[in-house]
Amino acid sequence: MIPSAAEWTGDPTPISAAEGWDHSGLDSTQFVQSSAGKVHALVVFSRYRADGTRYATYHTLWIVTRIDRHWGVQCRSSFAP
Repeated sequence: MIPSAAEWTGDPTPISAAEGWDHSGLDSTQFVQSSAGKVHALVVFSRYRADGTRYATYHTLWIVTRIDRHWGVQCRSSFAP
């Protein structure tokens, strides 16, 4: 579970050191459907090298649900490695 939006990097995928990854950044989040207990979000995030060069951008679909008063990601679909 991600405790707050401030603590989310936008990139939950394993990253190979060979990629030269240094950090990830959240580009955008668009909420396309929602109810009291579920949200569908289109999320775009990018990966960066230490010098700030962006080398990959990924579009993902996230399904976030509320179970026992806690919100959490139940499913995500992405072509990120």
